[in-house]
Amino acid sequence: MRRVIARVSTVLLCLLSATALHAQPAPSSAVTAVPRLVRVTSTFVPANGRPAAPVEAVTMAIYAEETGGAPLWQETQYVAVDADGRYTVLLGATLTDGLPLDLFGSGDARWLGRRFERPGEGEQARVLLASVPYALKASDADTLGGRPPSAYLLAAPGASAGAGATGAGAAGTAKTSSGSVVPALSAGTANFVGKFVDTTDLGNSAIYEAGGLVGVNTTTPFDVVHARFTNTAGTMTGYAVQNLGSTGYSGMLFYDQTGALGQFQGFNNSTHEYRINNIASSGSINFMIGSSSKFNVANNGFIGIGTTGPTGKLQVNGGVRARGGAPGGFGVNDNGYAFTGGGGDDDSGMFSSADGQLEFYTNNNEIMRLTPAGRVGIGTSTPGVALDVVGGGTVNNAAPASYFYPTGGLVTGYTGIFSPVSIRASGQIVANLFGAVSDERIKNIQGRSNSAADLRKLLGIEVTDFLFKDVVEKGSRPQKKVIAQQVEKVFPEAVSNATDVVPDIYQKAPINNGWVALATDLKVGDRVRLVTEKGHRAVHEVLEAKKDKFRTDFAEDAGQVFVYGREVKDFRVVDYEAIAMLNVSATQEMNRRMEKQAEEISQQATRIAELETQASEVALLRRQIADLQAAVRTSGRLESTRLATAK
Repeated sequence: MRRVIARVSTVLLCLLSATALHAQPAPSSAVTAVPRLVRVTSTFVPANGRPAAPVEAVTMAIYAEETGGAPLWQETQYVAVDADGRYTVLLGATLTDGLPLDLFGSGDARWLGRRFERPGEGEQARVLLASVPYALKASDADTLGGRPPSAYLLAAPGASAGAGATGAGAAGTAKTSSGSVVPALSAGTANFVGKFVDTTDLGNSAIYEAGGLVGVNTTTPFDVVHARFTNTAGTMTGYAVQNLGSTGYSGMLFYDQTGALGQFQGFNNSTHEYRINNIASSGSINFMIGSSSKFNVANNGFIGIGTTGPTGKLQVNGGVRARGGAPGGFGVNDNGYAFTGGGGDDDSGMFSSADGQLEFYTNNNEIMRLTPAGRVGIGTSTPGVALDVVGGGTVNNAAPASYFYPTGGLVTGYTGIFSPVSIRASGQIVANLFGAVSDERIKNIQGRSNSAADLRKLLGIEVTDFLFKDVVEKGSRPQKKVIAQQVEKVFPEAVSNATDVVPDIYQKAPINNGWVALATDLKVGDRVRLVTEKGHRAVHEVLEAKKDKFRTDFAEDAGQVFVYGREVKDFRVVDYEAIAMLNVSATQEMNRRMEKQAEEISQQATRIAELETQASEVALLRRQIADLQAAVRTSGRLESTRLATAK
C-alpha cells in the first residue's frame, strides 16, 4: 500500500448550547453555539506522479477501524491544493450543524480516511484522530442538565402568570427564570415557513413545505424545490448563487444515492471559467433536445454529435453543414460532398466525393483535384501524371531576355511578360530527368549556332564562390555558381529581369502602430517585405519614412518584426539551360578543333616517317661512300708499296 505521510492537526470548536430565538436582541451575555468543525491539514501526492490540480475533490470519511469496515460518516468537498500538494479542509463544513454529536460520544478510537476523486486514486492510509476531536463530546454544553433552555421557562408563551397577574406577567406574555419577557407570537398557516412580519410577530413567508416538497411562491411544488415567479423582463431566473471571495467557484454540487459527490458545475471568480465536471468514474455529459442526444461527451473524452457512443475523438452522425458562415466550416454541399474550409454559400473549400476524389473549389470553380491513384491535377480534373498542370499566368520581364517560341523560334532582346507560365519556383527544382518541348515541327529553324563564338562566350563566363545572405531560407553551404550581373556582360541572352525581394536590410526591429523603429534608406513608395513570428511575410508599401523609422500599411501589433529587404524590379534571373546549351555548342567547337589538330598531327607524323626513311637512306649512302673512300685509300697505299719495291 502506498504510504502517504500526513500531518493532521485538529482544532475542536466547542459546541455550546443555543438559546431559543426570540424577537428581541440577545443580551450581551448570551452565548452562541460554535459550529462543530474539525480542521485537517495534509498533503496529496497523486498516484500517477502528475502534479495535483489547483482544485481537487476529496472524500473525507471517519471509521471505527484502521482498515476495512464501513465509514461511520463521510462527506466530499472541493479543496484548494498548492504546488507542493498541501491542502486544508474543515470536516463537517458541508453540513449545517457540522459533525454529528454522537460520532465521538463513545470515546472509542476513530480513524480518518481520505480519497481524492480522480481516476487511479484509492483511499490513502487512514490516520488515527488524536484526543482533541474527542472533545466533541462536550456538546452536552448545548443543554442544561440534559434539557434545552426552553424547559426552564416559568410559563409557556401566552399563558397566565397566575391569578390577578398584571404587567409583564399578564396574559400573552411569559417570564423566564431570569425575569425577561417573551413576546406573544402570532399564529401562522400550517406548512408555511414563518418569518417576522414586524419586530415582534411571526407570519407566513414565501416558502411552503408539503410532503417533503418545498415551494417558493407556490403551495403546489412540482419537485423537491420549486420556485414560481413572473418576470417578463428577463432579469430573473429563479435561482442565483454568488461567491463573494475573489477566488474559488460558485455553483452546484450533485451527489449520488450513496452520498458520494458525482458532479460539480460552477463559475470561477478569478478565471471566469464556467466548469461542468462529471466526477463519477464512469460518467458522461449529454446534451439533449426532446429526449434525444444532440451532443455527448463520453467518459473516454470522445465527442459524439448525433450519437451517444462515439468511436473516435469526434464522431458526427447525420452530417454537418457550414453554409453562410465564416470560413473554416465543415459540412456537406447540395451534391452530398463533404467539404471543409467553406464559408458562405459559394461552396468554397475542400470536397470529398463519393468516388474517392479530393477536390478543391473556390467560388464553385475547381482549382485542384487529388485522385485515388495519387495524381494531382491543377486546372484539370483528369490528371494523367503525378502532377498535371494546365493553364498558367504571366511573369513580368523588365530586361532583355531570350526564349524559344513554338511559332516564332528563337527570340532575343525581349522585354515584357512571359505567358502562360504554369510553374514558377523561387528555389531549386530537382528531378532525375527534365524534359522540354523541342519538336522541330513547332520551330522555325534559323540555323546552327556559331560554335566558335559560343566558345568565346563560355570562356568569358566566370564561376564564382559565394555564400547566400539569407542563411535562414537558403542555408550557409558554400556555393560555386555564376553571378547574373557578370553573365549579363558576356551572354545577355541568358539573363532576364523579374520583380522580387532582396535581403538588403535583414534586421529585426520593434513595431508599434505600423511604425518600424529601424534606420534605413527606404523612401516613400518603396516596397519592403516584413516577416513576423506568426508566419506573416508579405510585401508592404512604405507610406512614411524618417531617419530612424518608417511606416507601412502593416498595422498588426506584432511587437517585433523582421525587415527582410526591399522589392526590386530588376531582380536578375539566369537561364541555366541557355548556359548549358552554350556549353554544348562550345564543346562541339572544341571537339572540331581537336579533330582538326589530330588530323594535322597525323599528317605531320606521316611526313616525319617519310623524312626518317629518307634519313636512313642517306645514312646508308654515306656509309657506302665512306667504305669506298677507305678502299681507295687502301688501294693507293698498296700501289705505292709495289712501286717502291720495283725500284
